[in-house]
Amino acid sequence: MLKRIIEDYQPDYLAVAFDLPGKVFRHDMYPEYKATRKPMPVDLQRQIPLIREMLQRAGTPVLSAEGSEADDVLGTVARRAAKDGVACVLVTTDKDAEQLIDETTSVLHLRKDKATLLDPAGLKEAKGLEPWQVVELMALSGDSSDNIPGAPGVGPKTATDLIGQFGSVEKLYKNLDEVKSRKLRERLAEHRDQVELSRRLVEIDCTVPLELDLEACRTDRRDVAGLGEFYRALGFRSLMEKESRSAPGEAPPKARRQATLFKTADDGAPQTDSGEGADAAAVVTLADVQTDYRTVRSPAEVRGLAGELPEHAPFAIDLETTSLDPHEARLVGISLSWREHQGIYIACAGPEGEEVCPAEETLELLRPVLEDGAVGKIGQNLKYDTQVLKRYGAALAGIVCDTMLASYLLQPGERGHGLDALALRHLNYRTIKITELIGEGREQISMDQVAMDQAAPYACEDADITFRLHGKLWPLLEAQQLLPLLRDVEVPLLSVLAQMEWDGICIDSPKLAEISEEFQTELDALKARIWQDAGTEFNVNSPKQLSEVLFDRLKLPRPRGKVRTTGYATDSAVLGELAPSHSIARHLLRWRELSKLKGTYADALIELVNPHTGRLHTSFNQTGTATGRLSSSKPNLQNIPVRTPLGRRIRSAFVPGAADMSLVSADYSQVELRMLAHCSGDETLREAFRRNRDIHRFVAAQIAGTSEDEVTTEMRQRAKAVNFGIVYGQSAYGLAQQIDMSFEEAQAFIDGYFARYPRVKEFIGRTIEEARNNGYVHTLAGRRRAITGIRSSGPVRSAAERVAVN
Repeated sequence: MLKRIIEDYQPDYLAVAFDLPGKVFRHDMYPEYKATRKPMPVDLQRQIPLIREMLQRAGTPVLSAEGSEADDVLGTVARRAAKDGVACVLVTTDKDAEQLIDETTSVLHLRKDKATLLDPAGLKEAKGLEPWQVVELMALSGDSSDNIPGAPGVGPKTATDLIGQFGSVEKLYKNLDEVKSRKLRERLAEHRDQVELSRRLVEIDCTVPLELDLEACRTDRRDVAGLGEFYRALGFRSLMEKESRSAPGEAPPKARRQATLFKTADDGAPQTDSGEGADAAAVVTLADVQTDYRTVRSPAEVRGLAGELPEHAPFAIDLETTSLDPHEARLVGISLSWREHQGIYIACAGPEGEEVCPAEETLELLRPVLEDGAVGKIGQNLKYDTQVLKRYGAALAGIVCDTMLASYLLQPGERGHGLDALALRHLNYRTIKITELIGEGREQISMDQVAMDQAAPYACEDADITFRLHGKLWPLLEAQQLLPLLRDVEVPLLSVLAQMEWDGICIDSPKLAEISEEFQTELDALKARIWQDAGTEFNVNSPKQLSEVLFDRLKLPRPRGKVRTTGYATDSAVLGELAPSHSIARHLLRWRELSKLKGTYADALIELVNPHTGRLHTSFNQTGTATGRLSSSKPNLQNIPVRTPLGRRIRSAFVPGAADMSLVSADYSQVELRMLAHCSGDETLREAFRRNRDIHRFVAAQIAGTSEDEVTTEMRQRAKAVNFGIVYGQSAYGLAQQIDMSFEEAQAFIDGYFARYPRVKEFIGRTIEEARNNGYVHTLAGRRRAITGIRSSGPVRSAAERVAVN
């Protein structure tokens, strides 16, 4: 919003007014002032220190006053600015600020999709009010958000009509007998004191004792470097790039100087971790550095290069191709780097007339080096390059480091581990974007159509930056003892996943098509039943139309507190509550299940079958989660449904690759609880697993002080809930809800568990303490995860503690 203000409105001055925690002078007039307001949401509360830090780094002054609110600060500054000949724009959605509008002060309601700037004429047109009448209106109608009472039964419409008729509250009470409604006259007369109180509460104080240094608010003094450092620390990549391109300059001429005051709130939220930032040096590009980039085009040059490459190991390697799908990708070129600011591009394809060394011949010459495990290679997302080389019959070996994986191990919570993001984050370097070469949309060309004088610098830069990133990240991995994890787990896994992705999995497309047709037949029948139940035809996919049918037309019980912009909520939880007594809800639930299975799986999977292989080729992502777990995409093969009969029909379409093959399913036995026994070192739990006992029956018997033979099914289910609840930080309240017991019983059960297995409690406490002291926890393999919010309070800290133990 701040960037939008600066870019779209170009103010000369900018300041932000904050509410401060604690009471204000209005509480002395009316102790119940704002008493009904809910506490600030925790997620927002955690943002406040970051907002303040951003403003400080940007050089944007924050204005506040003890005992006064941000609105009072806005009013005071607006009046002072007017005296200095400065027009003032108040950026706030609070309607009470509209009373401040005059010839030099306007109010900007800035929303995501709309901006409304109100001056006196605009306010008159929008609401039929003069600015001074805003107070009169709110004195009558009150303000529920601030718990300002107004006159009972007088809403904004009635208040507007009264002010329109009488002009002011004072004139209204002088001519009260002219109010047509007897009841309204009586209410107004009875609550006159309340109306007068409301008037004083909504009136903004424009005399707040406040130091205002207008020069300190100048926008042409924004600290771009400070902002860049802040954006880098939080991983705001696009903002960081925009900031690096912008520089303070002369403001465009204006009729008069303009100041913008932006209002926010603060309730004294605790400071939070903001991560590590990079140096605030200016972002550089290829044009700012001296490079040694050259292009190799002939077989003789490639042969000579292949002979000297082993001497330069480990070297960075990167491929330029025509497609992101390795089964379709044609090799355009190979770039190599073994020294900073140096790069070699082997051109394998290009526009007509360009001299190149064809891909097959190039790879035949480079194969001995590429396949030599003793010659180290560095790359960025080498899983893709491995598969492209496999397409040409070359098996890449000797991978020392993948910078994408290195970055992920160092900062698993970061979202961006692509080359562009890493170059900005670690090298303060903005790379050439691929779209600058091949364009976008319908005009996009393929890489082999790009002129060599453009393709070569782009490709060399990729290899050069990858090599430089390796030099930057490797010492960090070493310092954090993460090299064994990279060397022994992530890099070997890269090759395994590349092979899995390349092989893909067979799917019986005709069977899926048959299932899809069956689903469609039932969907058509279900829609007819839903329309019959509703007594009308409507779009079953429209939440608005469905809400109208269920709650307006059929008068079904409305869900409490679930009102959306499209009407009352119609999600699965709401339909589930209605299903036992209303057939339309049952039909809708079935329709949604079928519709999702058909669209998300039956139809979509057929479309994703690779035409060259006849198989599905998912991507297994090593950098997709904060925990180190793999994720799967395009398509996600980790969430193929299995729990319902319909889901199992979808799964049955996955078949072995040949008649003499089988699909084998394997799962760990009680892996979480085995890990708990190992990590905690609790000898009783360890012995139970050594003896291959039913762990849930075993725990139930131990807590109840009885033999395992006497454990009932219900006792085992309770123990199972506690076993898994303990691992994932479940509270007594959550356990009570899950297994239908009282809070006291659940707490007693948990206490009994910890009494029986004290080492488990020690492990949990030790892990939380480690997170609090270090800011992170680590797995047995050394994988780290930063635990944000662990030093906060309340729900934020509780959630962070659960994450740490998990």
